[in-house]
Amino acid sequence: MSIGTRIAFVADHSFCEIKSLKERRAKLAESIGVDERDIEATGRELALRYVISVLVKKIDELHEAISQTADDEN
Repeated sequence: MSIGTRIAFVADHSFCEIKSLKERRAKLAESIGVDERDIEATGRELALRYVISVLVKKIDELHEAISQTADDEN
């Protein structure tokens, strides 16, 4: 799998995770009786932190795979 394909996969997966977080936030707001906008900023921050952590992890995995491939070729 090419690096571009992997990055696209991670981005797509991250988008799905953000959508899931938004749905959970809406259900939480409804269940505790507050306006969703009251918790929106917190939800965005958490979603961004999650996406960044996933991307950092995937970049580390890609770097390791590239290094391993370079070592194997030598």
